[in-house]
Amino acid sequence: MRIASSLTVEGDLHATGTTHIGGATDIDGTLNVDADATFGGAMAITGTLSLPAGIIDNDALANPITYASDKSVNVGAAVTTTRTDKATATVAVPAGFTKAQVWAFSDAIALNSTASMDYLYAHTVINTYDGGENIISCESGHVTTISHVAVTALTGLTGGNQINCTVQSRTGFATWGAAANNMWRIQAVVIFSR
Repeated sequence: MRIASSLTVEGDLHATGTTHIGGATDIDGTLNVDADATFGGAMAITGTLSLPAGIIDNDALANPITYASDKSVNVGAAVTTTRTDKATATVAVPAGFTKAQVWAFSDAIALNSTASMDYLYAHTVINTYDGGENIISCESGHVTTISHVAVTALTGLTGGNQINCTVQSRTGFATWGAAANNMWRIQAVVIFSR
């Protein structure tokens, strides 16, 4: 059937085969589709789209974010004047996620075993992001505690990538020897999005 001009249908129109419309189609009333529909091109919805709860099984919609955490502790080690990795917490990127917001919480506890006042530093690194460091003074023969927090956003991730959060530490003037009191701890919390 070929229609060269306008077609007005005031009653029901049933098409049991394939219907091809090569131009624009304006529907001024309600469109009810009782079977599957496939849209191969762009589709713009300028009004409200209402969907029944639970009908979309796409993971990106059902689970748009997820989270993970890890921690690591190093007890008893010495600390030198060179900034050194002390403990690392590692979180794997889940499949299907490309972005992450990362919080890393570092603690350093150490005994100043030298004969003079010195400084203890705690530093936090998230992958290649350098989160800076905090410093605290400590008298000879005393134990001191210092904490540091680093926060960053990561993009361009793929499933299976590793996010490494590391507490690093150093002293100001001399090596503090190994001691049972010494401890470095890192705790990481990550929220992933797609």
